[in-house]
Amino acid sequence: MVRALTAVFWITAVAAVCWVAALAWDYELVAAAASGEKGSRLVTTVLMGTVALLSGLLTLYHRGDDDDGDHYWTVAELFYAVFLFLSLFYGVYSFLGWFFYA
Repeated sequence: MVRALTAVFWITAVAAVCWVAALAWDYELVAAAASGEKGSRLVTTVLMGTVALLSGLLTLYHRGDDDDGDHYWTVAELFYAVFLFLSLFYGVYSFLGWFFYA
């Protein structure tokens, strides 16, 4: 189950990074492909929400296997936690833009 979550996380994370890079490169072209500005913000919100959910689940899984109570953060846990924070921040920003401004 964890391997499947990790695989879906990496696929979604790469898709989200490519989507944001494409938006930064040529916003009008990508927005037109996603049915306008509101559609592009909705796609961004869905991608970031999925990445946040998966990275949160993976962080909880890695933090949950603490047997002795003295557990330090591993590199994988820190990576998932940072990705969780960034995707939540950008996802909420994109959602507010989609909901109120587009």
